[in-house]
Amino acid sequence: MANEENLQQTETEKILEAEAVQENTGLGIVGAILGSLVGVAAIVLIGQLGYVAAIGGVVMALATFFGYEKLGKKLTTKGIVICTVIMIAMVFVAAMVDCTIAICSGIGDVGFFDVFFKLFPLLSYADAMGEFFGELALLYLFTALGAVPYIRRKLAERKHINEVLDKSGRAA
Repeated sequence: MANEENLQQTETEKILEAEAVQENTGLGIVGAILGSLVGVAAIVLIGQLGYVAAIGGVVMALATFFGYEKLGKKLTTKGIVICTVIMIAMVFVAAMVDCTIAICSGIGDVGFFDVFFKLFPLLSYADAMGEFFGELALLYLFTALGAVPYIRRKLAERKHINEVLDKSGRAA
């Protein structure tokens, strides 16, 4: 009985120490952006191999959350929302970069940014908008497959922390 109380007290102390760490939103955003660039690279590399693979989206999700948490010191609900917005934007950018590279390599003597900034008129002219948005939808699905379990785990951890703090009579 005393051993169980000591374990609970130790867990409560660890939780209180972790809760004392303040989230640094600014650095968290920087970390999330840096992490999402890893995800962009994964998506583009896999795309250049001719695949739309689940692993690229999963890498995007996990690297974005990891970057936020590493530099921001803590991932709160606010951080999850920020990471989600960054992921949505960066998956779109990754799809655009991948498509731009494919067009550039197919055409040959044309600059990356010339194609990138005219991508949608080019896709429209080639009647390839449906293909682009189909692949984009798959990338969003695969990113969600990486993000949703991670978010659920973080929310479950938050619930557990609140329960422990409630039992100890301390506020979160």
